[in-house]
Amino acid sequence: MSARIAAQHVATAIGVLMGVTVGEDAVHASRAVRCALQGFVALEAGGGFGMPESVDESFARLVAMLDAGLRTTDGRPGPMG
Repeated sequence: MSARIAAQHVATAIGVLMGVTVGEDAVHASRAVRCALQGFVALEAGGGFGMPESVDESFARLVAMLDAGLRTTDGRPGPMG
């Protein structure tokens, strides 16, 4: 992917997340979402989900966790940071 296309993707993600959070928080939120989704896709493509539980259910739960986290963040580090 070219740098220009990547920048467009990031700008789109930040634009969407601006409805949930603002400023620098939107950058951090977009990075978190991108990492979570890219990691999930990489694991699935590489056969990293060998347990019998539904991969679709795992993905749905990941999206729900991201959604809940983005809705509750106030930009301050949580208990782990």
